[in-house]
Amino acid sequence: MKIRTKIVHEVDERDFNEAVSEFYDGIPYSACLAVEGDNGDSHSVTADGGELDGYDASKLKRWRETGREGYSPEPGVVLPEMIRAGVVPAGQYLIDISW
Repeated sequence: MKIRTKIVHEVDERDFNEAVSEFYDGIPYSACLAVEGDNGDSHSVTADGGELDGYDASKLKRWRETGREGYSPEPGVVLPEMIRAGVVPAGQYLIDISW
């Protein structure tokens, strides 16, 4: 059996939402809506702070322009800018969804 040990940044969805909203000037954010999650789900994403492709950049822009939680982009779209700003570390994230 091959076992790999790695670091995973595990965060509660509410805490993640608050951090994203605070970083993006108070715009309401919901990881649950973004990933179409259910209670008890976990969403895994790896982010390195790299530039977004055109499609993801347009999703981020739309959310920022509308200021609506319903347009929340996936966590992998909001994390790179936060990483580049030094707010959160790069790496794998596990977001636990519950309500």
